Amino acid sequence: MNLHLMHLIKIVGEEEIADKIENFLVNLGIKGYTIFNDKSKSGNSLHLGLSKKDRNVQIEIITSAHNAEKILQEIRNSFFQKHSVLVYMMDVRIIRNDLFI
Repeated sequence: MNLHLMHLIKIVGEEEIADKIENFLVNLGIKGYTIFNDKSKSGNSLHLGLSKKDRNVQIEIITSAHNAEKILQEIRNSFFQKHSVLVYMMDVRIIRNDLFI
């Protein structure tokens, strides 16, 4: 079976930035991503979702190395200073890369 190397980026952050991140992804032409609600604990705080700033979302994106770099730069430049955001990336091998490029 022929598997294609892609990158999976996971972003966990405040719900209030989800629309901004999604707009950036759409403008970049990203086709493969999922956004879902997330209840999490980080550091000394438990995010229970009492307000939009307290609710977290998780965004998963499968993309090429080229687009992955653009996404990571945008998240770092636009959100790290003012928002609680966790981002990590890992290599994944997928069967149908035509869904993501």
